[in-house]
Amino acid sequence: MILAKFFDVICVTETWLNDAVFSNEVLPPNFTIYRRDRGSRGGGVLCAISVSIPSKLYYVSSTVELIVIELIFSPSLFLCLAYIPPNCSTLYLQDFIVCISSLPAHSNLIILGDFNLTDVNWDSFYATTPSTVYLCDVLVSLNLSQLVHVPTHQKGNVLDLVFTNVADKILNLNVDSSACSSMSDHYLISF
Repeated sequence: MILAKFFDVICVTETWLNDAVFSNEVLPPNFTIYRRDRGSRGGGVLCAISVSIPSKLYYVSSTVELIVIELIFSPSLFLCLAYIPPNCSTLYLQDFIVCISSLPAHSNLIILGDFNLTDVNWDSFYATTPSTVYLCDVLVSLNLSQLVHVPTHQKGNVLDLVFTNVADKILNLNVDSSACSSMSDHYLISF
């Protein structure tokens, strides 16, 4: 993967990986790779951390496509990568909310991924369904800001999101539509 040359942390959603694909086939060996494969067609998440950054798997969900990696700095940073499928069930979204609600209190957080929640206005955290209203309430209670305010998908939707309580440390957030390829209809987000 050419992107491995430029980034210390790479997060990918909708990997479509399964047990037949080994992590060393995806990225070069200078990355520690954390995965949560779906186990069936589609979905999945992958987080690759440069071996120069101390990290460890903090949590992998058994019910939702979500992994949490602890980047061992002082203080630690918890990186949570999620894939919320389109039209997911209320139970799926509730399980996701339970996962992010159980992250260490007052920790530095970045929660990112493909959320596919088109009923939410992420600028105002206004939602129209009970489960997405509850999700917005939880994100606000965690004191998280959402940093992506432009479309991240070819159809003009803001689906790929970055929530954090350390926004002042995230520099040069960029959504690059030119990085879209035949492999994906989503744009590259970098920071």
